Parts: sequence; structure tokens; C-alpha cells
Amino acid sequence: MNILGIDSSTKKMTVAVSIDGRLVSEVPDLTSRRHMINIIRNLNLTLKRACIKIDDIDCFGVNVGPGDFTGTRIGISVIKTFAMIRKRPAYGFNSLDLYALGLACLNKGLLYRSLIRKRPVVLMPCLDVKRQELYFSFYGVSRVQEKNACFKENTGVGSGSEKGGFINNADYEVAIINIRGKGFLLRRICGYILIGKDDFLNRACSIIKNEIPDAMDVMVAGAGGDSFYGFESYEKEDKAGNVSGIRAEEEQSHIFNTFGVREPVIISGGNCFLEYGSLMESLSSVYRGLLMEKRCIYPEARYINMGVSFRAGKNMVPGNPVPVYVREFVPFGK
Repeated sequence: MNILGIDSSTKKMTVAVSIDGRLVSEVPDLTSRRHMINIIRNLNLTLKRACIKIDDIDCFGVNVGPGDFTGTRIGISVIKTFAMIRKRPAYGFNSLDLYALGLACLNKGLLYRSLIRKRPVVLMPCLDVKRQELYFSFYGVSRVQEKNACFKENTGVGSGSEKGGFINNADYEVAIINIRGKGFLLRRICGYILIGKDDFLNRACSIIKNEIPDAMDVMVAGAGGDSFYGFESYEKEDKAGNVSGIRAEEEQSHIFNTFGVREPVIISGGNCFLEYGSLMESLSSVYRGLLMEKRCIYPEARYINMGVSFRAGKNMVPGNPVPVYVREFVPFGK
């Protein structure tokens, strides 16, 4: 399957082509900020490097925001135009889904070490959406064969267009991540949350301490127990692939145990660090199990392609990609 993805939702525009699940070409554009002028040129360059033509593309994908008002719409318009002309499906992805996928891919080693020991992993992408507001959500990662026993429904979390708390629905599955020959499923487990910066810390702490543990109960039980939370020795591979026994407290001594024996690893990232770094540091000081990934500042088209491959492989209906508004949009003249 040949996939073309475009992400123009931030000042960094990327265009990527994947063939049969493998990224073969990606063109980033961080310096120009001239998306309208450069998008077709970058698209052609990406196709040329992949040695294919636009006629060879089977599926299209695009970031539908939230993001830059004009840039997001440029990418959506281009993708929908090509999809319509070529009569191919086009999939749209929320920015938070792509940031979560980026967090997972940038931390494959940590995910693998945690999940093979059946320690829960939660991802928390967080975006600065201006007007002193933040937009965030939570995502769970689990082995593919354990996905039906990972998260239980809880009505305590969620806001905006989606309410109802922790969710276990195929529509919220984002992608499969392959790590060392094993498949791990990334799924959003609560609604998209828009909140003022002054209320963010209390809200995030409340969710982490009071709501996520309920979801983790089922996740840990389905994964086979919680003995891995003790300070027993376990095996770890070094960079050369050698295995040696170390003690768990070497990695866990910095974690404040708010979850008893079921404390997950929480990885946070997104552009919120650019404006609200001190706020995220405060959250990290409250819950020491939270790790801040500052490399994940921009979403990438390669992650769009991973999502398209997953959705197309499950024959999910692509729908109509439209821009995501975190606030009510009032058209001109209204």
C-alpha cells in the first residue's frame, strides 16, 4: 500500500510517502513558513525521492488540527483535492493523536522495557492553543493480544466534544507500533480536554491520581499481575544487545508512588513546553512518574502514514477530513 501524508498544521511542514508500512521518503520544511508556496514543490520532491507518481498513491492522510489556522487548511485542501481526483480515501487525524504517536515512537525502548514487564504506559500529549488555554488527552499502550483487557470505561473524565471518561472503542485506536518484532496498540483513553492554564495543573493531577488508576487496574490484571513492581532483579539489554541483570530501583527510585503497586509510566510532550515549561515542571514535581519528552515539539507526516496504514488495514471508513476547532468557530459575517 502506497500512502502519502501531509502535516502543515505548524510552522514545520512535512510530506511523507510510505510503501507497505515502510517510510521511504520524507521532506521537512521548517524554515520557510511559506506553506502555500512550497507544499506542491515539497510533495513532488517527496514523490520523486520515493520513485513513484501521485497516480500510484492508494491512500492519503492529513493532520486536521488543532494547529495553525491557515497552514492546517492548506494541507487539508491539497489532500482532499488529490483524493477526490484520484478517487482514493483520505484520512484526517487530530493533532493530539499524532503527538501521542510521536511520543511512543521516540520512546520505543522505554515502552518495550515497561510493557514486557507488564508495567502500564500512558502518553499525555499537551498543546498550547493560545488564549492561555491548553489542549490535552491521555493514551494507553498495550500489547496487541492484550488490547481487550487494557482499559475499562469510566465516566469521570472528558470534556469538549467528547464526554464519558475512559473509553474502550475501536474508533479511538490510533495505530500499531512495532518494537522488536512485537506489536503494541496505541489507543486514546479519554476525551480531548480544553482547559485554562490556571486550572490545568489541578485537572491533570486529578486525572492522573484518581482516574487513570481505575483504568490501570484492568490493564495490569489483563497483563498477568503486578509482581514486576517489586525491586527484584530483571534483565535489561545494553546498547550492544547484551543482557545483564540489574535491580529495578535503579530506574524506579525517582518515582513517587501515588498508585501503590500499579504506578504507570506517563510520558508527556507537545508544544506546551515552549510556553508553559514551568507549568509542566510543576506537574512533574507532583507526580514523579511523569517523564517530559521535549523532542516532540512538532507532529510529523510519517506518523500520519502510520495511522493511515492502521485504519486502512482495518477497513475503517475514512470520512471527510475537516479542520478541528477547539473553540466555537464563527464565520465571517456572522
